[in-house]
Amino acid sequence: MENSAAPWFFDAVEGWQREEAQRAAGNPHYWPADVFPVAHNAAFDLGFIWRRCIVLGVPMPPWLPGPLGRAGKDYACTMQTWAGYGQRVSLDALCKTLRLPSPKDGGMDGTQVFAAWQAGECERIAAYNLRDALTVGLIWQRIAGRGV
Repeated sequence: MENSAAPWFFDAVEGWQREEAQRAAGNPHYWPADVFPVAHNAAFDLGFIWRRCIVLGVPMPPWLPGPLGRAGKDYACTMQTWAGYGQRVSLDALCKTLRLPSPKDGGMDGTQVFAAWQAGECERIAAYNLRDALTVGLIWQRIAGRGV
């Protein structure tokens, strides 16, 4: 099951990029279609994805930084950008600080994902992950000075 989820995820990300590029055609304020990963605690998330690709034998997309990737160069980390190198701030606390809705408000948090996976609740996990990704995107736009 996980073997098919990773390629599906990578295809979905690339599809989103194509769709966004089509929507942004002619927009002088468009952020380039090149994928620049942004995550909260990005070193953990991107490292986890990278390792799972190796374990599962799934080809890595060119945008996925390896273990030597650097925040600010190869990816962005909202936690590190906000809290500083070596410091931590939870996504929920950062949402409260910036007066943004927390993805945890949807009835699930990261500690519940494995149990939900074991129970086959893939749609519930996908909904949580989407809320999480959209929230991190809003945070990044805010702290990168792009409004919101």
